[in-house]
Amino acid sequence: MSGYITGLENLHIAKMNDDGTYAAPVKIAGSVEASVTPSFNFSKQYGDNKMVDMTKDLSEVELSFTVNDLDPEAYELISGETKNTDGVIEDSGTTSNTYFALGYEATKSNGAKRKYWLYKGMLTIPEESYTSKTDSTEYQNVTITGRFIDNGSGKWRARIDSDDSSADPMITDEWFLAVYPNTVTV
Repeated sequence: MSGYITGLENLHIAKMNDDGTYAAPVKIAGSVEASVTPSFNFSKQYGDNKMVDMTKDLSEVELSFTVNDLDPEAYELISGETKNTDGVIEDSGTTSNTYFALGYEATKSNGAKRKYWLYKGMLTIPEESYTSKTDSTEYQNVTITGRFIDNGSGKWRARIDSDDSSADPMITDEWFLAVYPNTVTV
């Protein structure tokens, strides 16, 4: 297994059902950039005027994804809003408290893929920024942020490398058909 991370693609989200399973994943177009930042709480034990032990526990995982755009269906899914009879999405002051799983893959220099699922998190209404057109076109992107926690069994993420000899090829080939392993403890 070798190769270095060279790219990002195939962002998917899947709504978490009340029973802890997931709806079918939905692909979000055009992954541009991602940042996944786990935060830990450290606890320290002191004795005899010095630190004698330390533990760490996952607090939450901050997520930021920049994508080319969100089509209306993806926006409805993330925001929890729906189109009215005129086909207009009206954002309200109350936002969705829906949990999602989020999957993506990093491309590697050897042609392989590193694939991920983050199991349980909430996403915010996307951040949008616009700039007037000048002499040259400057593309505008959309940023999705969120916070993820463990899924109730202590797990917060699944990761697999397609070039790992112990990886089941069927799992890597079907990674985005369902959230791995498509059940969680709520």
